[in-house]
Amino acid sequence: MNALEKAKKIYDETVIPEELSERIMREIEKSIKHRKRLALMKALRRMSAAAAAVMILFTASLNMSMTFAQAAGRIPVIGMVARVLTFRSYETETKDMSISVEIPGIEAISEDFGTEAEKVNQEILDICEGYAKEAVKRAEEYKKAFLATGGTKEEWEAHDIQIRVWYEVKYQSEEYLSLAVMGSENWNSAHNEVRYYNFDLQDGSRITLEEILGSDYKEKADTEIRKQMEENMKAGAVYFEDFGGINSDTEFYISPDGDPVIVFEPYEIAPGSEGGQEFVISKDKEGKNVYTADLGEITALLGMSDDETAGLLGGGEENWTEDGSFYIGRIYNVEICGEDCRLFTSLSKDTVDAVSIWIVNGEREVTDSEAAKWEELISDLMGSSPVTHGEISEGGSKNISWRSGGLAASMHRMKDILTVSFQPARGEMK
Repeated sequence: MNALEKAKKIYDETVIPEELSERIMREIEKSIKHRKRLALMKALRRMSAAAAAVMILFTASLNMSMTFAQAAGRIPVIGMVARVLTFRSYETETKDMSISVEIPGIEAISEDFGTEAEKVNQEILDICEGYAKEAVKRAEEYKKAFLATGGTKEEWEAHDIQIRVWYEVKYQSEEYLSLAVMGSENWNSAHNEVRYYNFDLQDGSRITLEEILGSDYKEKADTEIRKQMEENMKAGAVYFEDFGGINSDTEFYISPDGDPVIVFEPYEIAPGSEGGQEFVISKDKEGKNVYTADLGEITALLGMSDDETAGLLGGGEENWTEDGSFYIGRIYNVEICGEDCRLFTSLSKDTVDAVSIWIVNGEREVTDSEAAKWEELISDLMGSSPVTHGEISEGGSKNISWRSGGLAASMHRMKDILTVSFQPARGEMK
């Protein structure tokens, strides 16, 4: 069950205040699903050939007496251009050590992504296999040295040597994919490794810091890193004095907020005791095609004609029901209170009758802190405290509302959905 289906289920099961238009919210959900389904249908026409080409690459196997299996679990399609899957995974355990390996592969859906996927998949496969082999060799050499210097077999077995190779998807959106491939040995931190892969999903190319931060990326990043280093030193951190700044080869990944995170390995800019170092470099909001607005601007849309709202908030796109028979209103990409949101208007006789802000839409879990933040923001706007409607439902839904000055507001929260809605208060609810 996807996020939108879960949201619909919650709306079916939960008593919602009468002033909110349940029909409109459902139509918005259907519209979102319809857009995604259309894109998927187009992508599926090309998937078979592209996927077959990618899978040919994975014919080599580890030169070890270990069993392995093709893994079926997958991360959902990313941007309809590529997706990450666990190509191969295996585990083995002896008296000397345990080994766990999970090798990712990028499956190309768009033809534009195909060539780069093949190159990266071979690189990832070589890195994972090479790391596992070398880690086993290092462990065997360590065992020899340990026994040769007086250690016993029982003492060796108590070391619980563990070798692990795995991956994490750091960030995924319709714009970017950021992937980390990691290897670790619990007895030998000097050989732990991490490789990062960052893609522009519009064309499948490897994305650079310059493309994310702009032509002056080095100046921006160096300035921010030095600033953060100074703040960290006040808290007791230690760095080498000769930090020379980043370059085009500096490693980075993309954070859940879409910002690049610059990574330095242990001993690179600080003593080994400080471990690896990471610095988040916030992107300029320009170039993200997101209009910044406050809640006052959002509620000001109520009562406007659809034509009047067409060019507002950076320009909205028309939003129709799945079958194209009913025009709902408009969709905007808007930054509200520091959050990138999707804003939906709904109409009644060509006049905006409700606006809905979709803050989290299934891509991650809603945190208590952000729910509390939005509750406080709406309370300040409305000048009143919220009213809670019922207990938290079995599906995790919590619904609260405000009414003040002819305006009704409502916030709906579930595990991975957070929305806020506004509309004129009517009748006794004024």
